[in-house]
Amino acid sequence: MKINDELSEFLDVLDQYRTKLGISIFTKYPEIETILSADETTRRLWSEEELGHYSYSLQGYACYIQREINEEHIKLNWAKHNFRVISGKYCAGYGTQYTKYEERVDMMIADNEGARALDEIILNAESRIKLLDFIGQRISNMANSLTELQKTKRAVHYER
Repeated sequence: MKINDELSEFLDVLDQYRTKLGISIFTKYPEIETILSADETTRRLWSEEELGHYSYSLQGYACYIQREINEEHIKLNWAKHNFRVISGKYCAGYGTQYTKYEERVDMMIADNEGARALDEIILNAESRIKLLDFIGQRISNMANSLTELQKTKRAVHYER
């Protein structure tokens, strides 16, 4: 398989992961997509109850995203640990005493199916973590903004 095909396949896997989590233009969570894509004018038209409901929905979604990030960190730690075990066992057999460690690791990955599989798991987990980085926090911040807008509407409502 050519490297461009492998990259394309890798990007497709990331897109599928993004879609699985509902982080895409067309999401499996239509309410979240509606909330996130609403412009300022639309948000100002929402009632106090809608703002509270939408804020709660976004906080739940942010928690879901954070849980997914945590699971990817767990996979990453597991794969790195097992990769170290394999490299400790087999890496010395590659190259000469003057070969750099990184080069030995690369040779081992090219030659050892287990090391190659673990390296792929590490790459996938790191990529997913980078993809999701700060998204949960941004969604949580938006939920807080909706709560503040709800409080403002409530205050204006009581002043009348």
